[in-house]
Amino acid sequence: MNILMMTNTYAPHVGGVARSVEGFAGAFRAHGHQVLVAAPLFSGTPENERGVIRFPAVKDFNGSAFSVPMPAPMRLVAALKQFRPEIIHSHHPFLLGGTALRVAAARRLPVVFTYHTMYEKYTHYAPGDSQTMKHFVVDLVSGYCNLCDAVIAPSQTVAELLRERGVETPIQLIPTGINLPLFAGGDGQAFRRKYGIPAQAFVLGHAGRLAAEKNLGFLADAGLRFLQGNPNAYCLIVGSGPASDDLQARFTRAGFAERLILTGALDQRDLSDAYQAMDVFAFASHTETQGMVLAEAMCAGVPVVALDASGVREMLRDEDNGRLLKREDPECFVAALAWVAALGAEARQRLREGAQRTASAFDMSETAARALELYASLRAAAPTHRMRDHTLWDIAFRRLRGEWRILRNVIQAAGDSLRPSLVWEVGPRGTEDPRAWPSQNALAGLENHPGKGAEPSATGADFKTRLLGWLWAWLLRLQSVTWRKRYDGLDRLDDILDQHQRVLFCFWHGKYLPLFALMRGRPACVFTSKSDRGAIIAEICRHFGYECVQVPIRGRSHAFEIMRRALERRPNGGIAVDGPLGPYHRVKRGAVKLAAELGYVVVPASATARRKRIIKHRWDRMEIPALFTRIGLAIGEPKKIPCNLSPEQSQEWVAWLREQLEALDCRAEALAGVPRRKPRVHAERGSKLSEQEG
Repeated sequence: MNILMMTNTYAPHVGGVARSVEGFAGAFRAHGHQVLVAAPLFSGTPENERGVIRFPAVKDFNGSAFSVPMPAPMRLVAALKQFRPEIIHSHHPFLLGGTALRVAAARRLPVVFTYHTMYEKYTHYAPGDSQTMKHFVVDLVSGYCNLCDAVIAPSQTVAELLRERGVETPIQLIPTGINLPLFAGGDGQAFRRKYGIPAQAFVLGHAGRLAAEKNLGFLADAGLRFLQGNPNAYCLIVGSGPASDDLQARFTRAGFAERLILTGALDQRDLSDAYQAMDVFAFASHTETQGMVLAEAMCAGVPVVALDASGVREMLRDEDNGRLLKREDPECFVAALAWVAALGAEARQRLREGAQRTASAFDMSETAARALELYASLRAAAPTHRMRDHTLWDIAFRRLRGEWRILRNVIQAAGDSLRPSLVWEVGPRGTEDPRAWPSQNALAGLENHPGKGAEPSATGADFKTRLLGWLWAWLLRLQSVTWRKRYDGLDRLDDILDQHQRVLFCFWHGKYLPLFALMRGRPACVFTSKSDRGAIIAEICRHFGYECVQVPIRGRSHAFEIMRRALERRPNGGIAVDGPLGPYHRVKRGAVKLAAELGYVVVPASATARRKRIIKHRWDRMEIPALFTRIGLAIGEPKKIPCNLSPEQSQEWVAWLREQLEALDCRAEALAGVPRRKPRVHAERGSKLSEQEG
C-alpha cells in the first residue's frame, strides 16, 4: 500500500506529533508498505532524506519552534505522480491538512485524520489570540473532521470530546505506539554518571516540550516544594522550548540550581537512559490527547504522578502504576510525590510492574497494524475508478468541489464564532428593564466581541416570531385550562425549590409543550437552539414566565460553555437531554456534565396525555395534548451528581438518567390513563450507581 502522510511538524522538530508520524511511518515500512511523508523544512533538516518531501517554510514562526509551510504545488504534483498514493493520512487540520483534502478530492482517495492536539490550547502562538479565536479553532477542526473519511482518536476521552463537538465521521481509537524494547532497555546509572546525579539520589523527572501550554509553572512550583522537603532529591527535565529559561530562573531564585538537570532535547537512545535514571515521572499538562511520554516512562518502569486530564486518565490507575490527582493543588501533588518516595522496595517494585503492564498495550507494531486495518477498510469501501473519472474536466470538477467544501467549513466556523448574534437571551414576561439582564457578551464570554457594549434587544426576536410565539403560548394556555391534571412528585419538587437548592430539570425534547404549561410558576432558565424555531420556543418560554437562552447548534463545546455560564448565575435550569437535534430519546452527556460541574440537583420529569397528537415526521415525535383530556405529570427523585466524573462514571449517569426518564414516561402514562407498558431496559443501565450508593 502506498501511504501519503501529510504533517506540519516532522523531524528534526521535537514534539509528540513529529514522533508519532515518524514512528508510524517506520512501522508501516517494516510491514512492507511504501510511505511518503510531506512536511515543511525545519532548521537542521538533513539532506537527501528518503521517503520525505519537504516544503519551503517560514521557520520559527511567531517566536516558536514551528515552521509554516508555503505552497509548492509543482513539487507536490511531481512527487505524487511518481509515488501514486492509495490513501492519505493527515496529521493537522490546517496548512498541509488542507492540501491533503485537495489531493484526496482530485485523486478520489480516502482521507484519515488523527486528532493529535487540543488546538484551542495553542492559539497563543497565533497573532490575535482571543476567546473568539479559540471558538473558531474548535469549530474549524470539528468541521475538518467531518470532511474526512475516518478520524483517529488517540484516547477515549478525545473520542468522546469529538462526538460532543459534532463530529459525525467514524472515529477509531488508535493510540500512538512506542518502541517497547528501546525504552525498557536504557542504562539509568550511566546517565546519572554522565550528568553528575548521585547514584542514591531520588530523581523527580519530566520529559516533553518546554512550553507554557504544558502547565510547567505549576510543575516547577510543586517540584521546588518537593526538593525543599527532600534534601536527597534531584529534578531532571528533558526537553527544549521557550519555557526553558524560566524554569532555570525559578530554580536559581529558590537556591536549587545545582539540583536541577536540564538536558535539552535528546535522541531516542539517550531519552531511554534518562527514563531509567528517574524514580518518579511528574506530569501536569491539560492539553494532551494521549501523552506519549507517560507510556515511555512506564515502559521504563517509572511510576507517574499526574493531574487528571485527557490523555492521562486512560493510562494512569491510582496507586497501581502511579498517582492520579483530581485537583490541581500543589500540596496534593507534593504529597503524592512524597508518597512514592517513601515506599519500600517491595511496594515500589509493584508500582514498576504496574507501569510496565500499562505500557505493554502501546506496542508500536500493534497500533500500526490497527491503523493499516483501517486503511484497508477505507480502500475497500472507496468507489471503483472508471476511465472517465480521470478526464481533465472531471478532475477539475472534483478539485472545485473539494475547494468549496474547505471554504464552506471556514465560513461556517467563522460565522459561529464571530457573529454578534451568537446568543440571544429572552427575559421573563414583565421584565421591563433590559439592562437588568446579563449581556450576551458576558454570557458567551467572548473577548473583543464585535457587539461589545451593546444592550440586547427587549425581545431578541422580530415581529413575526413574537406573534407566532404569542399565539402558541395562548393556545397552550387555553388548552391547559381544559386538562384534567394528575401529579406525582410535584410536592417533593416544591420542597426542594423552597429550600433554595439549585435544580436542573431534565426532560425529553418532544415533551416540552405540556411541561411548559404544567410547570408554570416555577422559575427556570430553558435552553433552545439558535434558529427560527428556537426563537419561537423562546417566546413561548417568555409568556410562561421562564427565561430562555438560545445557543448555536454547531460547535457543541461552545454551546456547552454558553449553557454553563448561563446556569452559573441562575438558581434553576431546564434542558431537553436528547436535543437539539436528536437522536430520539438518546441522553447527551451535556446534562450530566453541567450538573456535575455546577453542583445542580438533577430532577427528571415527564408528562403525557391520554389523547394527544404525535407529530411523527419530527425526530422528537413532539406531543401536543388534546382539549379536555387527562394529563399526567411525573417528577422523579432528585439526584446530586458528584463532580470529577471519569468517562465511565459519566456514561453510567447518562444510562441512569435515560432509565429514569423512561420509567417516568410509564408513570405519566399511568396517571393519564394510557394503557400500561413496560419501560425499556438497556445494556448500559446504571446499576453500578445503586450499588455504590448502597
